[in-house]
Amino acid sequence: MDNDLELENLLTALTDSALTDASPRRLEAVARQYAVPRTEADGFIRLIARLTLTMQGARPSPRFVQRLKTDLAGDDRPRDLIYRARHLPAHVQLAAGIAVVVGFVLLRRRQDDHRRSQTETVPVQ
Repeated sequence: MDNDLELENLLTALTDSALTDASPRRLEAVARQYAVPRTEADGFIRLIARLTLTMQGARPSPRFVQRLKTDLAGDDRPRDLIYRARHLPAHVQLAAGIAVVVGFVLLRRRQDDHRRSQTETVPVQ
C-alpha cells in the first residue's frame, strides 16, 4: 500500500514538473527523489516525457473564443439575417448576394410586366 502511495506521489510530481519544465533531465531528477522501483516507474517516466514533448499549447482564434464565451454565457440575443450572413464563408456570401440581386431583378421585372398589362387597353368586342 505504501508503495502505491509513493508511486502516486511520484506520478504527481512528474506531471507537475513536466508542466513547468519540460526537460527529460528534470524528470529524471524528480524520479530519483522517490522510493519507487525503477522498473515500475520507467514506463510512466517515458510516457510523461513523450507527452511533454508532443503536447504543444495552441492559441484559439479570437472568433472561437467569442463564440465559446457566447455559448457558455447563454447569450440569447436574436440573430438577424445580416448577422448570420456575415459569419458565412466568403463563397457562400457571394452566392447569397448574387441570389438576392437576381431575386430583386426578377421581382422588379414582374412588377413592370404587371403594370404594363394593366395599362394596356384591351379592345372590347
